[in-house]
Amino acid sequence: MELISSLKKLQQKSLNLRFNEWQNTTIFTKSYDTIEINKLISIFVDEGLIPFINKNKYNLYVNKEIIKEFLSSILFYNDNNIKYNLLYNNYYEEAFEDFEYYLDWNKFWIFWNYKMDNFFYYYNIIIQQLIWQFIDLNKSEAYLDNLEESDSDDDKVKKFKNIDPYILDQMNKIYHRKAED
Repeated sequence: MELISSLKKLQQKSLNLRFNEWQNTTIFTKSYDTIEINKLISIFVDEGLIPFINKNKYNLYVNKEIIKEFLSSILFYNDNNIKYNLLYNNYYEEAFEDFEYYLDWNKFWIFWNYKMDNFFYYYNIIIQQLIWQFIDLNKSEAYLDNLEESDSDDDKVKKFKNIDPYILDQMNKIYHRKAED
């Protein structure tokens, strides 16, 4: 049992060393010349991802350092073909569809992939899903506004259901065949 525990510790230590080595690897980009991966990730989160999320009226329940750690881990694990499980925190499918639809992710990725020589290109969707897990829906103005709009639409439908069908027919009479008779 002790041997297995020692092997696991050794494997973890080896993985940590590889991770640190990977983070300190330098790459060339048009915008930043030669830069270490960890610095590139920091710039991307600080200047791109967080401002983009905040500009679109979403709030995060974690700080940007945690996002950088998760993003680095995901990229490293994927680059090394190691299985990595994303956490799942927000299960609201309709809210996620709004998050993907109303935010101009396409424009965001075109700009940042160009700026960083497509470093994040293969991870665009994964990064969007990761960020979604850190969104605090209860404090996000965009989500709360959409929630209020959908509630008000339901109220309108309820009002129309309470109107007498003959009166409702008269209200809809314009451009109706019967209106011309």
